[in-house]
Amino acid sequence: MYQCSSYVSRACCADIVEAGTYSPILTSGLLTGVDTNGFSAAVNSTFHSPAHVGTQLHVIGTAVSVGSRSLSTRCETFYKATSRLLVSATHSVTPLFMLSKTPTAKTKRTKGRL
Repeated sequence: MYQCSSYVSRACCADIVEAGTYSPILTSGLLTGVDTNGFSAAVNSTFHSPAHVGTQLHVIGTAVSVGSRSLSTRCETFYKATSRLLVSATHSVTPLFMLSKTPTAKTKRTKGRL
């Protein structure tokens, strides 16, 4: 996806950032044994300069924290030839299955009166 002026669109950059931020979460989840299935709570992206169509990009994703309640990473996308920063982003993920420390209350069944 590109714009009329032969720059890569921001939506395409956001897809690249999402792939660059979610892969460290999956990798660290496999290493630590934490379930990383979840949904994106927030993706904060800053576009520093445009990327031309056909340029080679260098994407660096870093896991900031991987826990049972929240997962967060950051990603930086560089122009490979000059190491110019194009996009930087942080991604917060909320796990689907949080470990609960309180037991669930059991409901009592009562017979109805006729």
